[in-house]
Amino acid sequence: MHDTTTVLEEGNTVSTVLITTDYLHPGDDVDTLLRAHGHETVHSPRRRASPRR
Repeated sequence: MHDTTTVLEEGNTVSTVLITTDYLHPGDDVDTLLRAHGHETVHSPRRRASPRR
């Protein structure tokens, strides 16, 4: 995950968390927890590499 902080006004900030895993989804427990603590989440899963044979 990648975190960026944006200053909205004096003393107030919002952290944007980029979630790149393919097993976390908008509205899941992790997303809900991050949002409940004032973070903004952006989901951009990376493609999983094909298993090696």
